[in-house]
Parts: sequence; C-alpha cells; structure tokens
Amino acid sequence: MWSTTTTYPPSKRRLPSKKIASTRRRMLYRDYAHGVAMRVLGEIYHRLPTVQVALVSAYVPALDSATGQPTESYPSSVLVTKPQ
Repeated sequence: MWSTTTTYPPSKRRLPSKKIASTRRRMLYRDYAHGVAMRVLGEIYHRLPTVQVALVSAYVPALDSATGQPTESYPSSVLVTKPQ
C-alpha cells in the first residue's frame, strides 16, 4: 500500500515526497477496496445479465502476531441483489 505522497510544485525543479499518515493510508486502502468491489459487481451484472444475486468477499492474508502462523481475515463481504 502507499506510504508516501508526492506533489509537483510548478516553481521548483525537484519532486518532494512526504510520508502519508497511518490514518490517511487506511482511508485510501478502504476507498480502494470498496471501489474494486463496486467495479467487480458492476462488471458481473453487466456481463452476466441473468445473474440476480452476487457475493463479493475480500480477504487479507496476514501473519498472526501471537503465533506467527499465516491467517486470513475477511474485512468485508457483500451480498447484492440485482434491482428489478
């Protein structure tokens, strides 16, 4: 995920970058994940017109901090019914 942001000031020749705050980075990730889910749902309903219900689940592979074992968490799961 993104950890820095850059801006281009027109009056300078160098491209400065600064760290993104942890809260802002989580917000960007959340918005990105929701955007991907909405895009997937839109494509499903567009390409497969006979589908009436779609389920989109997102999971995050990570390491359990207590045991060090790989785990999967599901931060979001959405069941969407196609409007008539």
